[in-house]
Amino acid sequence: MTHIYCVPLQFYPSLFVLVTEILDTFGRLVFERIKQKGLTPEGKLKMRMQDFGPRDVTEEARETCKNWFYKVASIRELVPRLYMEIAIIRCNQFLYGYAEFDDTLRRLTSMIRGIGVCVCCGVCCSWCCSVCFNVWCWI
Repeated sequence: MTHIYCVPLQFYPSLFVLVTEILDTFGRLVFERIKQKGLTPEGKLKMRMQDFGPRDVTEEARETCKNWFYKVASIRELVPRLYMEIAIIRCNQFLYGYAEFDDTLRRLTSMIRGIGVCVCCGVCCSWCCSVCFNVWCWI
């Protein structure tokens, strides 16, 4: 995905589907690993995902989550950084709960506007909407 301009635009939608499936799996695995690694005993008793927040997560899990966001933030190119950050957006729950979700969504959508190729911008925006809708359903 880093060489977006090397892919002919007619192949971009099929490449987009393949990449987003991988990124969805990656985001789910990161979320589950942090959840498994760092829920406090009180957090493990909560059955629904939307019931636990930052107070139910250990400090070690919060640090692991911050490290993931720092790794993603260090990616210099816009498109790969956007896709990776959208993939792990659910991990914000470990740091801020759902209080900061609106601000994160606004920041991501304003970053999407920086993509110059219309097809690339459209598919990134649609995937962001899809992922955020799935997160929003948990709230």
